[in-house]
Amino acid sequence: MRELFLIISTVLFSTAILAQYDDIIELRNPSFEGIPHKGVPSDNNIGIKGWYDCGELYFRNETPVDLHPIRAWEVELGASEGNTYLGMVVRDNDSWESVTQRLPKPLKGGKCYSFSIDMARSPFYVSNSRVTQRIANYTEPAVLRIWGGNGVCTIREFLTESTEVKNKEWEPYEFEFRPKKDLNYLILEVFYKTPVKSPYNGHILVDNASPIQMVECSEE
Repeated sequence: MRELFLIISTVLFSTAILAQYDDIIELRNPSFEGIPHKGVPSDNNIGIKGWYDCGELYFRNETPVDLHPIRAWEVELGASEGNTYLGMVVRDNDSWESVTQRLPKPLKGGKCYSFSIDMARSPFYVSNSRVTQRIANYTEPAVLRIWGGNGVCTIREFLTESTEVKNKEWEPYEFEFRPKKDLNYLILEVFYKTPVKSPYNGHILVDNASPIQMVECSEE
């Protein structure tokens, strides 16, 4: 009888551990580690392992995202976690940057998830304006939008967005979302704070993404 009890207990414990593991989605390279570079090519030996740049696919002739800290743009903030972090900009020519990765297991439609990521805004992000062709400081506050999809850079479903990122030091931003359908890709996109009268030059700095955790859905 004792042996049967031990076997049942072991099976139940193992099942609980597997169920708990199934509720967590670990991102690949969640702290955006790589070789610092401006306009960094994605998913290669000088890029960001695990992440693919979408901005240059959406907007022809635009540069990819930046990997900081680098001796460019006058951004001096150290990483929140690890050695490097992501910089993404919105531009005055109505273009913006984003990255994506295929998840190791899909977000399930109808389930609720929580997720956090550290973000900040530098007092300086100096680059050329796409409209005026003059030097501009890309420091207007922007937001992070999170999308899901089922192909590389294929936006299918809006999941959630942050408030304006104004803080000059790293702060964690918490998100909760509920996909309507199963989604295999996560897309992180910088965007203008809406409503907006006209496109502007701004940026966000992004680091230290958490695992995506399945949670109980609230009644709302």
